[in-house]
Amino acid sequence: MTKNKLIIMILSITIIMALPHFVNAADKQSGTSQINGVDAQWEYEVVNGQITELVCKNVQAISGNVTIPDTIEGKQVVSLGLNAFKDSSTITEITLPNTLREVGAFSFDNCSALSKINFGSGVKKLGIDSFQNCTALTELNIPTNLTEDCGNHPFEGCTGIKTVTFANGISRIPAFICEKLTNITKITIPNSAQEIGSFAFADCTSLAEINFGSGVKRLEIDSFQNCTALTELNIPANLTENCGNHPFEGCTGIKTVTFADGISRIPSFICEKLTNITKITIPNSAQEIDGFAFADCTNLAEINLGSGVQYLGANVFQNCTSLTEMNIPKSLTKDCSAFAVFEGCDNIKKVTFEEEITAIPAFICRDMAGLEEINIPESVTSIGGYAFNNCPKLASEITLSENATSVGIYAFYNCSSLKKVTFLGEITNIGGDTMSVKLENTAFDTKNKDLTFYCYEDSLPAEYAKRYDIKYVYIPRPATKPGEQQKETPKGTTARRR
Repeated sequence: MTKNKLIIMILSITIIMALPHFVNAADKQSGTSQINGVDAQWEYEVVNGQITELVCKNVQAISGNVTIPDTIEGKQVVSLGLNAFKDSSTITEITLPNTLREVGAFSFDNCSALSKINFGSGVKKLGIDSFQNCTALTELNIPTNLTEDCGNHPFEGCTGIKTVTFANGISRIPAFICEKLTNITKITIPNSAQEIGSFAFADCTSLAEINFGSGVKRLEIDSFQNCTALTELNIPANLTENCGNHPFEGCTGIKTVTFADGISRIPSFICEKLTNITKITIPNSAQEIDGFAFADCTNLAEINLGSGVQYLGANVFQNCTSLTEMNIPKSLTKDCSAFAVFEGCDNIKKVTFEEEITAIPAFICRDMAGLEEINIPESVTSIGGYAFNNCPKLASEITLSENATSVGIYAFYNCSSLKKVTFLGEITNIGGDTMSVKLENTAFDTKNKDLTFYCYEDSLPAEYAKRYDIKYVYIPRPATKPGEQQKETPKGTTARRR
């Protein structure tokens, strides 16, 4: 035996011998109490003077309306253990004491006669499958303190439950709480609830109506996954905090989403993977649409951006393959996320910027592989970095008006179809280059040998063309003397692929 193998063997034996010490850190104890005239036999652990992991050892002897004791032998009961009342066929009602904080995994699994649960005010958490297959249950009343994330699908197989009521004052709908309740049809979230946890209503396949309370601010990952009976969503004004990934993934019946007037922000992921919505209208109150908000909405064909939208986050409309054109409001001038806003929207051929817009934001049309036509209004003073980067089909001609002063870094890089750029203004910055500074951060595709600048002599565009071996043609400057007729210069603000 090698030295290394001997060391490994000694370590393994040491760990195995130590395991019982850790497993039995809280030794099992036993006790009794009276339930409906029967001596209930209990097994439990004592931690910090309190009873935890309480399990009934003679479940089949207990029947009817059962009240779990709040104390046994003078010690408070704070949690039920694994399989505490599993497979009881005679318990019809359970009352949990106010001292109880947690119901353990499978505690009431397959209690087929259980038709009512009275949660104590102290219950905070339900373990995995804690009430699985309790088919006689028809309704649930969730208390205000039950806000900690539950174990997976605590009520799976409870096919009789059709109504779930959350107590007024509850601050959070916990993860998994109603997962796989396949026969509930309507949910009302109290105004007090600010967050809905992950998978809280996942696979509720008959859920057709959600009434969000006015206080809801955030949805966690997959909170309503596979709720296939939903056909519409009404998003309240306070739901503005970034959501977890795709809260409505698999909700294939949703065709309409309405955002409340007054909403200030469309949160990330809110409509991700809603594959059957076709039209979205953003209220004028919304100033920001955050990352992946409408990603993978493959049937989304029309987006009406409200007049207040100022910013688009990362991959907001990623893979919205049914979009063919976009209208950008004049309010949208803040630089967009560096992660392409319209990545994978290869069928967008036309982008129209509203008249009076003053700046084309950075990254706005980056990686639009199918983009052919844009307009640059005369009001535009600057074009942000990467604004049209990697748009290989973009327009053969564009014209920047007399108001334009700067073109950002890589703004038109890899626009291989661009043949003619006309500069009518006094440009002072192109990709960081000025008349006195050369940064070699090209704004245009210098590999495009068909590209020609039409510009004024002794201007930055002319100097830039010389620096980077771009063809150029001088155009006459407009008249400047009082009373002198202005010389004709190239006009037009629309760029089209020819």
